[in-house]
Amino acid sequence: MSRFQAGRKLNPVLPGLFALAGWHPALSVAWGQTRDLGDDLGRLNVRHSTEHYRLAGTVSDVQLAEFGRCLEYIYTEYAKGFGKLLDKPSDDTASAEDKRFDVVILAKQKEYEEFRQAYFGVYSEHTSGLYIPRAQLLLISAAGPLDETYEVIFHEAFHQFVDRFIPAMPTWVNEGLATYYGTARPTKGGLVFDRPRRGFFRIVRDATSAKKLIPFEELLSYDRASFYQRDPIEGVSFDRRILSYAQSYTLCAYLLSDSGGRKHLQKYLRALAQARNTATARQATLESFPAKLLESLVPGWLEFVNRN
Repeated sequence: MSRFQAGRKLNPVLPGLFALAGWHPALSVAWGQTRDLGDDLGRLNVRHSTEHYRLAGTVSDVQLAEFGRCLEYIYTEYAKGFGKLLDKPSDDTASAEDKRFDVVILAKQKEYEEFRQAYFGVYSEHTSGLYIPRAQLLLISAAGPLDETYEVIFHEAFHQFVDRFIPAMPTWVNEGLATYYGTARPTKGGLVFDRPRRGFFRIVRDATSAKKLIPFEELLSYDRASFYQRDPIEGVSFDRRILSYAQSYTLCAYLLSDSGGRKHLQKYLRALAQARNTATARQATLESFPAKLLESLVPGWLEFVNRN
């Protein structure tokens, strides 16, 4: 049976997402506790379904349907190059409904903050969207400008996608591609990628001038803790985490800008999709991006960065 109950309307307030009598989010936060999200998702009502997504939330029906349409567009982009690898279900008994990705989109930032705090405790860093691996749930605030909301949706939905199909995804390509897909802009006929992250290109240029670039052999081997470290970098205005994002994004954008680079990246992703653990994913990375290849990529990558 599906974790979701379809066909019931949501009340336009956060507690209406769940049939939890007597619960108020502030009670959980006050005591520093979190609710059982896995259990409570069983009471979540789906208001719109597409081929690959089930959506709930407090935005209007029209908005929810439009977000669903655009999620299908970006899913097609995520899936390019995978072929039949994505047709293999993780559970042969699972229905098509059970295989859909779960998405909650909340109309107000306050609703989003209450949801996040109630289930994960107080979390100081401001966000407007996140993917929650243990619940396989995409949570989005639609309170900001629409273009920013789509950037967050497309970025975080990529993390949701790869968590299912590439569980041992290296952090550099996970964040690099998520940032790239976040630059997509939805139109009536599909997506266009015409909003590059200019700030990340500038950061790479500044790091190049200061001779502070992270060697790609090092960056591609980073685990999560290494990638997200916030150590300051002498002589520049950004920390190591920001530089990791900038180099990963611009390298992915460079590879995708060329047909040969795109095919190579897709082949690498297919190899990662078959990796069973971190060790085999690391081996796939070494085989796909040996030191000599990385060295040969740098001049073209820097030229690409300078053009953008």
